[in-house]
Amino acid sequence: YYLGETIFSLYCEEEFLLYDFTKQIGDTIKHDPEGLFFSVILDIDSVLIGDGYRKRYSIDNHWFYHNPDYIIEGIGSVVNGLLGHISDIPTCGTHYWEHVCFRENGIVKYLNPAFDECFPSHLLSGVKPPAYEPTIQLYPNPFKNEIVIVNQHNCSDLFFKLIDINGKTVITSSIKGNKVSVPVNISTGIYNAVLIDGSGKILITQKMVKE
Repeated sequence: YYLGETIFSLYCEEEFLLYDFTKQIGDTIKHDPEGLFFSVILDIDSVLIGDGYRKRYSIDNHWFYHNPDYIIEGIGSVVNGLLGHISDIPTCGTHYWEHVCFRENGIVKYLNPAFDECFPSHLLSGVKPPAYEPTIQLYPNPFKNEIVIVNQHNCSDLFFKLIDINGKTVITSSIKGNKVSVPVNISTGIYNAVLIDGSGKILITQKMVKE
């Protein structure tokens, strides 16, 4: 539920339902009491988040900035951000949001494949961006049939994930040792490589291209 200022500086005097995960394919979701802004559910599937699967909705939001949008149960929109165009807080222009990442109890559960990290350096101004772990390397980039992971981090057991542009994890592999080759049999395209330690902390993210 959401209570507060909305788009066009309108104000919700009462709590307004933000997400309804009981909807089915073909259902219409109203984003305001009058139904001027609405979305239609195109498809429903599930996506791996952390150690479990969550329901994901593909929706046609008609007027909104990024379309189609994808909404994941427990996270919200992973294209337009948690509040989408509901809130009056501009982050990327005139009410144009972009979801970067979702963290829960300090652990990154979802990272938008369009970004390399939760605090992308090209979006920051006057703030020193967090540095990548210098003890971890992923190569080659672009890659063909394998990705080599050089791990000099003091964590011995790591997990490698390769995520496509739709946020779907296509490769998951346990990494043991200082240098590991991960076989990769996927379609050509742009992917986000993520290396995670045993506590769920993301150590490094890197945009990689499959030739």
